[in-house]
Amino acid sequence: MVKVIKNPRIPNVKTYKKVYSKFRGVDFSADPSQIHDSRSPDALNLISDSGGFPVKRLGWRTLHTIEQPVNGLFFFDDTTFIAHGGSKIYTWSDTTPPQVIYENVNNARSTAFLYNGKLYILTGREYLVYGDFSDGETTTRDIHPVAEDAYIPTTTSAAKPAGGGDVLQAVNLLTPKRKNTFIGDGTTKEFQLDAKDLTSIDEVKVDDEIKTPTTDYTTDLAAGKVTFKTAPPVPNPAGVPNVSIIFAKEVETDRITKCTIAAIYSNRVFFSGNPQFKNADFACALNDPAYIPDTTYTEIGNDGAAIMGYLRLGDALAIIKEDNSQDATVFLRTAQLTSSEMVFPVKQGVSGVGAISPYCFAHLVDDPLFLTRNGVYALATQVVTAEKTLQVRSGFVEARLVKEDLKNAVAVEWNGYYVLCCGNHVYIADSRQKSYANNTTQSYEYEWYYWDNFPARVLLESRGNLYFGTTEGNICRLNTDLKTPAGEPMMSAYNDDGIAIRAYWSTPKADDDSFMTYKTMLKRGCGLYLKAYTRSSVKISIVTDRDFGTLIRQVNAGIFDFNDIDFEHFTFNTLPQNIVPFNTKVKRYKTIQIVVANDALNEGFGVYAIERKFVYGNVVK
Repeated sequence: MVKVIKNPRIPNVKTYKKVYSKFRGVDFSADPSQIHDSRSPDALNLISDSGGFPVKRLGWRTLHTIEQPVNGLFFFDDTTFIAHGGSKIYTWSDTTPPQVIYENVNNARSTAFLYNGKLYILTGREYLVYGDFSDGETTTRDIHPVAEDAYIPTTTSAAKPAGGGDVLQAVNLLTPKRKNTFIGDGTTKEFQLDAKDLTSIDEVKVDDEIKTPTTDYTTDLAAGKVTFKTAPPVPNPAGVPNVSIIFAKEVETDRITKCTIAAIYSNRVFFSGNPQFKNADFACALNDPAYIPDTTYTEIGNDGAAIMGYLRLGDALAIIKEDNSQDATVFLRTAQLTSSEMVFPVKQGVSGVGAISPYCFAHLVDDPLFLTRNGVYALATQVVTAEKTLQVRSGFVEARLVKEDLKNAVAVEWNGYYVLCCGNHVYIADSRQKSYANNTTQSYEYEWYYWDNFPARVLLESRGNLYFGTTEGNICRLNTDLKTPAGEPMMSAYNDDGIAIRAYWSTPKADDDSFMTYKTMLKRGCGLYLKAYTRSSVKISIVTDRDFGTLIRQVNAGIFDFNDIDFEHFTFNTLPQNIVPFNTKVKRYKTIQIVVANDALNEGFGVYAIERKFVYGNVVK
C-alpha cells in the first residue's frame, strides 16, 4: 500500500511513496504485475545473505580437467576426493592434480556411498570399493571390484556325505563361490554338494588340511560331487563338521553391478537402478556391503515403473518410483526384529506423483525432497497413505522449472539450500525462508533463487563447500574458500572462471493502485539502499509501459579499503551504508518497474531496499 507524503513546496499536490524491502526470492508463477512486492519476477545470480536479503552469488573456478564427461564426484576423507571421468577413476583434491587409479569402467553417471571407512562406487557396470586394505602386516590404499572381497557363504552346514544338513546362509550375488561343510563317517568317500552344474571346485579341506586335486580327490562338476581317495575320518569331537568344500556355481552377479542407486538403512545398503530389474531392490547383509544374499530381493509395486531413489522418513525408508498411471509411486519400508531375524516390510503409499530424475533426492535440513515432472515435492508425513503426504515446495519457480531437461537434473543440499541444476541453470530453495500458503496447515513452500552459467553435470557437497563436474571434463568449485582474514568473501571470488557474473533484481511491475492514471516519478526522494562491499557498482534501469528499459544511472558503490584498493573505481567512501539516489524524473507512466544490476568483474552486490516517490496525474484516455 502506497503512503501519502505532504510536500510543503508543492501546494495541493500529494506525494506518494513506494518502498520495496524485506526481500524474499523470485516468483515466476504469475505475471510480473501480479506478484508480491517482496519478490522479483526476474532476478538472476542472487542468493539470500544471513538476513535474507538478495546478494550476488559467489563465482566458481576450474580446479582440474579429467576425461570427459565427469560422471561422479565423491568425498573419501579430508585429503582425498574421488572422480569418475569418462571410463577412468581418479583421486584428487583442491591442490592435488587428478591421478588415474582405475580404468575401463562404464562411461555413465555413477553413485557412491561411504561405509565403514571405505567408498563403494556403482557405475552401472561395476561395483568397486576404494580404501585402505590390510593383509595383517601392511596397509595399502587400493581400488578393486567388491567381488574380490566378497564373503563366501556357507550355504549348507553339518551335512552327511550323501547331502542334507542345515541350510545356513544364502548365496552371495557378488560371487559364484559358496561353501558346504560335512561330517565325515570314516567310510564314505563320495560327498554330494548342494548344487550341480558347477564351474569349479576351489578348495577342499579335511580337518583343516588343504587337499590336493587328483592326488587326494576327484570331482564331478555336473553332478556336484567330490570323491576322496581316502574316506575322511569321523570328527573329534563328534558331530562337528570336519570337511569343508568351497566351490563355484554361476550366479547373476550383474544384478548388483548394473545397479545405479544405493541407500543406507538399518545398517544395510539397499541397491536398485538395474534396468533389467527396475522395480526391484536388493539388500546387503548386516554391516557387510560385500555380501548381498540372493534372498534379500524385493519387488516394489508394478514392474513397469522403475525405482528412482530413496529418502529417509523418520525411522523408515521411503522408496520413490517413476510416474505411472497404474500403481503407487511412494512406498515405505520399515525395519522389524522378529524372533530370528530382521525383516523389512514394505507398505504401499500414495500414487500420482513420481520422480523424474534419480539424481535429485536430498534432505533440506529435515525435509525429504525429490524432483517430479511438475516440480520439487516433499514427503511431508510418514503415513504414506494419508492425504497431503506429498507437498509441493517449488510453486514460485515451477513455470520456468518444468521447461528444463528434468530427467538429467542433479541436486544436493548445501549450507541450508537445495541446489537443483538443470543444464546451465540453477534453482535454489532457501530452507530459512518459507512461505505458508495457509496458516491453518503446515503446508509451505520455499523461497527460491535462480542462477545461470553454472554448467553442473554432477554435484558434490563437502564440509560446506560445493563442487561440480561438467560435460567437458572440468572439476570446479564454488569460491567459498576465497575469504578475507575477517571471514568475508574476497572480491576475487566474484567471477566464473574469470568471467564477470551478471546479477540483477527486478521489482514487480507496479501500477500504483491505478492503471488508468498517469503517474510521474519524482527526481528527488527516489533511491536505492545497497549492501556495502569493497568493490561494487550498480546500474539502475526503469521499465515502463512505454519501453523495455532505460538506464538512468550507473554508480560506483564500493567503499575504501587499504587492503584492496581499486584505482580504476577509486572512492573515498568508508561508510558501511550505500545510499544511491536516482536523480531522475520519469513522466507519464501507467506501470513502472525498477531493475538494479551489477555485471562487473570481481565486484560484490546486494540490495536492502528500493524507494520511489511519485505523484498522480491525468486519467488515461
